[in-house]
Amino acid sequence: QAIRGKRIMRGYANRTLPHFRKGDPSPHARGFIYSCYRDGLNPIEFFFHAMGGREGLVDTAVRTQQSGYMQRRLINALEHLRVEYDGTVRDSLGNIIEFRYGEDGVDPAKSDHGKAVNIEQLIERVKISMEGGEPASKDYIEARLKDVEGRLTPSLIEDLRRRLPASGLSREGVEEVLNTALRSYDFSLVEAGEAVGTVAAQSIGEPGTQMTLRTFHYAGVAELNVTLGLPRLIELVDARRVPSTPVMTIYLDERHRKNPEKAREVAQRLAYTVMGDIIRSLNIDVKRDVMEITFDPSKMEDLGVNQMELEAALRRMERELGKAEKLDEYTYSVKLSKKAPDPERLMEKPVKGIPQIKRALTILEGDEWVIRTDGSSLKDVLNIEGVDPL
Repeated sequence: QAIRGKRIMRGYANRTLPHFRKGDPSPHARGFIYSCYRDGLNPIEFFFHAMGGREGLVDTAVRTQQSGYMQRRLINALEHLRVEYDGTVRDSLGNIIEFRYGEDGVDPAKSDHGKAVNIEQLIERVKISMEGGEPASKDYIEARLKDVEGRLTPSLIEDLRRRLPASGLSREGVEEVLNTALRSYDFSLVEAGEAVGTVAAQSIGEPGTQMTLRTFHYAGVAELNVTLGLPRLIELVDARRVPSTPVMTIYLDERHRKNPEKAREVAQRLAYTVMGDIIRSLNIDVKRDVMEITFDPSKMEDLGVNQMELEAALRRMERELGKAEKLDEYTYSVKLSKKAPDPERLMEKPVKGIPQIKRALTILEGDEWVIRTDGSSLKDVLNIEGVDPL
């Protein structure tokens, strides 16, 4: 069972339920249900199933309240917008908001999947109903299209220009298609006085109620969380400056985009690495007032931290930590002083990378490697070698 996209949390002093030992890592203890509905669930599975089911109920209640409030604010902001007799959208003071409703004046409720007229379907209907005759010439079709140009949208004219010559319709057939298209277009136009502002707000609010509330993942990239659904919609409506889960897609220059190893090197330079990520052990000798720090070579390799970067990070901390003395390749000793930070603060000290970027992953897009980041800082990223600024 899953709650908030994760396994059941260990709430009862490092265990999911009092029925298990502390720290039990088995699937059964973390909410895995072995039984099927036909045979019935055992009591522990029933508890976990109830936890997962409750999330759905709470989610529904929270979602309706949040989307209801968002819709209320939208309606409040847009309720005075309406269509005038000249086809413009205006507010209560008569200010023009849009010269034509939706740029084409078409009411979506009367349109055919967003199109004012379904030309392909119309031509087929006319072909069936009309007797065959000599096909109309291209010049005749072009001349008739010129006549109706101002009364139909450019996209409809273009669609007719493409389909009519290939249809093989006679002059009467072409006339029938054009007259029906004009009638259908006039019918599909929005009525004057329509409260388009309220309709727009309701058109955002209604699907918002159906949206799932949680964060989802990029397809195939479990490490990157992205806010989608209702929370993201609310962020957009509120025009928030800082999104809750900022992400970047970074394109690389010629030298790095084709080579996965070089792309990975750039990703390692971007990701923020702290001391805690690479320290294997930290021992404090109280008698000698010495702290021994041992670094993990495999973690350093994974995160792309070399010896020079490590020593540079230790030098930056000299003022509060004291001078680090090298005992062997991966072990350093530091004489403790009153100014020395406690071990927890030491773990948070930076080694390399951009603080806003928590993770950076290389992904193959088509035939080139790109980097997806969890976090965003465009200004700093553009200064990194290997990033394509264009």
